[in-house]
Amino acid sequence: MTKAAQQYYNFSSEELHNLLIKAKEGSLREYNKISAEIRSIAFSYFKSKYDFGKLNSIDDAEDLATEIFISFSKQYKNIENIERWLRRVMFLSFVNFYKSEKSRLTYEYKEDLIKESSEDQKSSGFDKEIVMKIVNSLKNPKREIIRMRFWDGMQFNEIAVKLNRNEAAVKKMFYRTLEEIKKMIE
Repeated sequence: MTKAAQQYYNFSSEELHNLLIKAKEGSLREYNKISAEIRSIAFSYFKSKYDFGKLNSIDDAEDLATEIFISFSKQYKNIENIERWLRRVMFLSFVNFYKSEKSRLTYEYKEDLIKESSEDQKSSGFDKEIVMKIVNSLKNPKREIIRMRFWDGMQFNEIAVKLNRNEAAVKKMFYRTLEEIKKMIE
């Protein structure tokens, strides 16, 4: 499909460009038309991401489309090429959302692994003294990471700064050390 023939629902690229020019000139009617169209195009794009399993819910698609609409509302007077702007902003919004969602889910999942209620600890024969002996027998930096995380309540990024290490490396060492401790207890 050529650029001139590019179609967005009921509008061609040229019609979108003309609406943008009129909206920049102050036409409220054209601004409302192009805003609605931008939101519709964005929702269609994000819905396709949902259909392919890249978004967890249709609400995420709605939220992202709304972000695009708000971004357009703030920037429309500075946009020169509406088609290029729209493609770029939709892509970058999706990538940023996908990355943040993926890391958030990983972080929440791993945090839930280490949380146990005191009742669960008692019923599983949890013995603090044994755990303390095991932690004390660990070599640095494993021991320090466990202490800073549990006793000092520090976040991984804070531990990484204090130990002058990469945050990902600290997380990896932390979870491996937990597995090590678990095996020693059993």
